Amino acid sequence: MLLESSSKEFLDEVFSLAKKRTELVNVQSIVSHVLPNWRGPGNDENPKTLSRVLQLAIKIESPELASQLVKPLGQLTISKTSVPILIELADCYGAQWCTNRKHITERVGSPHKLLLTKTDQLFKREMKLRKAYEDVLVFL
Repeated sequence: MLLESSSKEFLDEVFSLAKKRTELVNVQSIVSHVLPNWRGPGNDENPKTLSRVLQLAIKIESPELASQLVKPLGQLTISKTSVPILIELADCYGAQWCTNRKHITERVGSPHKLLLTKTDQLFKREMKLRKAYEDVLVFL
C-alpha cells in the first residue's frame, strides 16, 4: 500500500504519537521506515515546521535516527523557537552529535543575514563556558 502525505502532516502525526512514552518503539520503527525516502520538510521554511523536525529528533531517543532525520535540513534557520530545541538536542545526544552542523542566524527587522558556521573550536569553547556556569549554579 502506498501512502502519500506532506512532510508537515507526517511530522504532526508522528509527533503526536511520540508524545506517548509507550509508543516509542512504534515511532522509531515508523521513522526508520520513512528515512530512506525522507527529504525533509521540502520548501517549507516555516520555523515551526523546522522546529517540529528537531522536536521529533529528541522524542525518538536514537542518535542515529535523529541524525538522519535532521540531515536534510542542511543549514538551519535559528529562530526563537529553535534555539531551546537545539540546546535540548545537545543535552540529549551530546556535543559530538552537534558538531559539524551549519546554522544561519537571521536578524529580525533587518534585510541582512548573518552566516554563522559552528566550528569545533567554537563549540568546545561554548561547552566549557556552559559547564562553568553549571558548576557555579551547583555551588550556589
